[in-house]
Amino acid sequence: MPGFNFVRFIKENIAYGNINFNPFNDGSMPIYHRVYTNKDLTIKLGMKSYAHGVLIEGNGLIQIGNFSSISWNITFEMSLNVDHNYHAVTPFGLNSLDWSVPRDFYPMYTSKMSYPELKIGSSVWIGRGCCLKVSNMNKPLNIGNGAVIASDSVVVNDVPPYAIVGGNPAKFIKWRFEPEIIEAMERIAWWNWDLEKIYDNFHLFNNPKEFVNKFDPQG
Repeated sequence: MPGFNFVRFIKENIAYGNINFNPFNDGSMPIYHRVYTNKDLTIKLGMKSYAHGVLIEGNGLIQIGNFSSISWNITFEMSLNVDHNYHAVTPFGLNSLDWSVPRDFYPMYTSKMSYPELKIGSSVWIGRGCCLKVSNMNKPLNIGNGAVIASDSVVVNDVPPYAIVGGNPAKFIKWRFEPEIIEAMERIAWWNWDLEKIYDNFHLFNNPKEFVNKFDPQG
């Protein structure tokens, strides 16, 4: 792994490396977090999470939680259209002009964010052929814990925890569980457990209600 810092890995239980390729692909699923950087692009990939063939267009910060599954033929668009301001006289990209463009011509941003952010929670499943578009430099695109994104979907808005969405643009289909189960799952946050604890209780993972009854601190 280019740029790997073994001493820092031992101290922090995190692996660091440089991205020298696109599409991004990490199916190693280790028990530590991984951080990849390449100029203005940073990817933080959580424990046991994997990504198979993600084309990343643009720069910014991509954060992925633990135990998330990202299929192949995926595209992450990181504010590629920021130069096309439809509030102006023309949405024509100013970078395409043949002369120097004053800074005042560019869209103004209201937050302190200087780069687009994509935040994908833990235990998320993103199906084959999806496109996640970060279109607002002032606000990250958030995919909540436990969410499921159906194959070939185009996601332009936040996805709530444990929601199933699909389509172009992706729309809400249904919740994975009843509201009380979702709230309990968020409190339990099993994806932050030690692997030994997950293994010892894996027999409950096919029974969400029994799982919640055993581990919900407010149950």
